[in-house]
Amino acid sequence: EDETLRLKIGLITDEDAWVGDDTTSLSISQTFKIEEASYGQIQVLLYYSERANSIGYVTEDGMVLYCCTAELQKEGHCKVVGDVITNDDTFVQVLDVNFAGRTTAVLDKQYNNVTASGMYYVKYFNCPGSDVGTVKITGEVSWMNPFGHLSAELYPFLYFFAIMTVAYMVVGVIWIILSAIHWSKLLMLQNCISGVILLGMVECVTWYFDFLSYNITGNFNWGAIAIGVFTSTAKRTVSRLLVLAVSMGFGVVKANLGSDKHKVYFLGGVYFIISLIQQLILTYLREGDNEFLSFIATIIIFPAAMLDTIFYWWIFLSLMRTINQLKLRKQDVKLQMYTNFFVVLALGGVMTTLVILYQTLLVITSSEDAMWSTWWIFQ
Repeated sequence: EDETLRLKIGLITDEDAWVGDDTTSLSISQTFKIEEASYGQIQVLLYYSERANSIGYVTEDGMVLYCCTAELQKEGHCKVVGDVITNDDTFVQVLDVNFAGRTTAVLDKQYNNVTASGMYYVKYFNCPGSDVGTVKITGEVSWMNPFGHLSAELYPFLYFFAIMTVAYMVVGVIWIILSAIHWSKLLMLQNCISGVILLGMVECVTWYFDFLSYNITGNFNWGAIAIGVFTSTAKRTVSRLLVLAVSMGFGVVKANLGSDKHKVYFLGGVYFIISLIQQLILTYLREGDNEFLSFIATIIIFPAAMLDTIFYWWIFLSLMRTINQLKLRKQDVKLQMYTNFFVVLALGGVMTTLVILYQTLLVITSSEDAMWSTWWIFQ
């Protein structure tokens, strides 16, 4: 069997939506082309994520067989050889695409009966014996939620980035005023902080208007996405490098990083590249579900986590070394500042660990699809 494509969409019912007055719907308007005329068919399944277990037959060794075969029919597990196996006619819609002796077939279907909020899947099946060969699909799958075109699990990002944009603007104005007052005393690190605030503002503004544009038009602006991903990755990288540099005493205890400079630059460069690739993949997956990219996204989590661990470990080692140096020099003011800095970082580390543990617990105890309304918090 050949599951050629899978698309994941978040839909919310009119009753559950707390904003918007559009009617929830999903439309498929596509043309299917094959190389030679055939009387075969492919099947398109539209179903609610919590009914995924209603599709296919699970063998004793745990393998899932989606297509009905003569053997499975004989054993009474399915009805029609060559059809997809399903046992739920309410939440699983099976759409037959028959070529009827032609090389093209058209599917034009609108689904308005959305009775449950959550994740919905559109799957394409080309079962053995269909006699259609390779199928080329053109057209689109479109949807509408009460609030617009955004998939339901992405809609909270619209408000999140709006709030963060305002927050960055307020922080930016305050920072500019303070910098102007203390202009003659500014350190290089404080100028770098100004850059981080600017990157954060550009990031949030870009993502906000990207999500807003998609919600109105139904299309992502890939130019805005590229800017958003780049600034987001650059901000995270520079932020980590700044914290590391401060922990090493740069600008306070010593004038430069010395021999560690190249190591810091190298770690920052590697982190930027890995994080940029990861963010691009995750952003692309918002447009639909791709099993290969999902696999790559899972694999790249490990080097990204390893780099974060190196950053945290290096930061805390450097911070403890700097604090010991300040104690020996009896520089009490700077010592108090670095002690407070250590407490803040430690509390941040504890909070991050708790969030990761909680997220892991959620993943173990329930599926991502079941957490569609709150999963954005962990993104």
